[in-house]
Amino acid sequence: MAWCWSAIESLQIAEAGAVAMQDNARLMQRAYSLGEAELQALLTAQRQATAAAQNALAARNAALKSYYLLLIDAHLVWDMDHDRH
Repeated sequence: MAWCWSAIESLQIAEAGAVAMQDNARLMQRAYSLGEAELQALLTAQRQATAAAQNALAARNAALKSYYLLLIDAHLVWDMDHDRH
């Protein structure tokens, strides 16, 4: 069960990181439009935001997998005795 909580913690951290990277990319877009940042910096910020969003999705997938495996192990998804008849 600890691995399930670990997956949820990882998800929360990944989602917070994705939000921060998206905010950074938005600010970099603003700086670029004002002429205060170069194109390379903007593209790097956008790439980092995309990678963080992908990591958050992977963490969400891992958390859901852990949760459903826990439900299966606890026999809460279906009645195992019912399948034997």
